[in-house]
Amino acid sequence: MITRVTRRPTLPRTTPRAALAAAGVLLAASALAGCSSSDSEPGDEAPAGGSTEVPSLDQAAEVYPEVPGAPELTPPGTELAFGDEAEVAWQPREGTVGALKMKVIGVEERSLDEFSAFEMNRAVSQSRPYFVTVRAENVGETELGGVGIPLYLLDSRDTLVERSVFGSEFTPCPSEELPRRFGEGDVTKTCLVFLAPRGSEAEAVSFRPTEEFDPITWTGEITPPAQPEDRRRGGQQDGGRGGQQGGQQGAQQGRQGGGGGGDGR
Repeated sequence: MITRVTRRPTLPRTTPRAALAAAGVLLAASALAGCSSSDSEPGDEAPAGGSTEVPSLDQAAEVYPEVPGAPELTPPGTELAFGDEAEVAWQPREGTVGALKMKVIGVEERSLDEFSAFEMNRAVSQSRPYFVTVRAENVGETELGGVGIPLYLLDSRDTLVERSVFGSEFTPCPSEELPRRFGEGDVTKTCLVFLAPRGSEAEAVSFRPTEEFDPITWTGEITPPAQPEDRRRGGQQDGGRGGQQGGQQGAQQGRQGGGGGGDGR
């Protein structure tokens, strides 16, 4: 049962005076309707009371908004593997209904070292970053330019983590909304950044546009981060190969030099 959702952290670039300004940028728990949790940590906001009804497949038409063009929508509660496609619909804003054919291609855990150019408070600096690669196609009639897809990282504590956004460009994984112009038939492939809170790890990626929606989830093998030892070992191997090649070249030059001296005599 999902008990809470983290706020979306915004990471500003590091500047000489950025430390105080970034003090309010953190991963904090906020309420998401669901059952109460016995493992809540001090400082977490209490979740809203009551239970959330899980829709059956027969209720799918009632859960999804009415979509122009009536694409075949994936039933709520469907569990998929990385690479599997789903057709989903949601209402990103009043009077706007979007429909996407989308898939989570893969999830990769990364190192916090990649965010060294950004100001991070304690909560963020103790988190576990994940890059999630997603492909989406607009299969509805609505222009969805600049709209965010309601995808979350589901962690091992049943917490929904929102994607992170950046105060400036982050080339390794932009973590942005859909392109500025994204009409019917348009396709995009993007990367989203999620920061799992301290002590948790990623378990799935979840499409959940509303609290009442039984989420569609993607799971699979998560790529682990590169280990520093592996990088050092690779450098040592490269250095060893370079030294060996240098020694061979030196010996060859020595033999050629010796041969040249004999001819002089």
